[in-house]
Amino acid sequence: MPNPPADYIHPSGTHVLGHPAVGAWAAYGRAVAETRGILIPQPAPLEKSGRSVLSYVKWAIVAWLVFLVVTIVFAALGGTENPSTQPLMAAMISLLIISFLFVLVVGGVIVGGAYGIAVFTNKHKIGAGGAVGIAGAAYMKRRGIPAAGTDHSPVFRTVGPIIEAARSGNEQQVPDHAKPWLIGAAAEEKVGLMLNALGPGWEVAHDIEIYENENVRANIDHLIFHPTLGLFMVDTKRWSGNTSVANGVFVADFDDGGHRARSVDTLRWEASMLNSPVRGIIVVVVDGTVGVGNGYAFINGPETIVIAVEQNMFGDMLKALNPVNDGITYSSPSEILSWRKHLLLPRM
Repeated sequence: MPNPPADYIHPSGTHVLGHPAVGAWAAYGRAVAETRGILIPQPAPLEKSGRSVLSYVKWAIVAWLVFLVVTIVFAALGGTENPSTQPLMAAMISLLIISFLFVLVVGGVIVGGAYGIAVFTNKHKIGAGGAVGIAGAAYMKRRGIPAAGTDHSPVFRTVGPIIEAARSGNEQQVPDHAKPWLIGAAAEEKVGLMLNALGPGWEVAHDIEIYENENVRANIDHLIFHPTLGLFMVDTKRWSGNTSVANGVFVADFDDGGHRARSVDTLRWEASMLNSPVRGIIVVVVDGTVGVGNGYAFINGPETIVIAVEQNMFGDMLKALNPVNDGITYSSPSEILSWRKHLLLPRM
């Protein structure tokens, strides 16, 4: 079944942006692929490389045009007629031709990257040439320039089957270092599909990367918004055991090394990277319990409220919310997001 578009209305009436767990599934697929000796370029450095090379091409074109003008002016002033300046004129013309070919070739590699990803489709190991092509395509896609469909990219052709085998339960040999990605991706997707069914009036966005100075600073699992209830950041946690609150942080009923306690500051920091206030941060706990038999745990205070809730209690918690009356204007996800990553994966 084809993947739903990255901006669509779910049968429940929810406005859905993106697909859940794209980043986690991609990380899992990359981890497994590299275990099998398949090298998958890291997207962020490639995008940075693509941006740098495109910048070099741009300035090379500017420099070439300036040199062209200088050559034309020199020729107009008699550079071709004076025997003493003819060798210099010939050298300038030769340099113009050589530099033009250089800019054409380098620029072609980058521009061709938008369409040339398929050239590397059947290669298991992607060398420098392939990396440059993918870099150009990745950067152009972020800038809104049409590129070849990602379903034909070498990354998708290689990683896609690995991901689908895990999503359908057919992967029998999962490397130990890839298991956390697999567990996290499955839980995040499970929560994402639940959010997609919230119903009319809700807008849901999945797998949001927040950029600062072209660098990824934060990754948010989900955003949910309702005009009368406000904006919430939702994070999926596969926390085992019981989660409760002590001294203003989440704690486990066993020694987890302070992981749950540190998560509170991390979640608040991620929410602060959005260009909109959030009414609250909701941690959906999969496969564990929360609170003392009630399924909830709250962290209040002067900062953003953080709520941990068992997955099966999530719907009841939303129903208990009162309409917004704090005078704060909350943006919808579609207003917040300047770029969304799309990875074509078959729908479960």
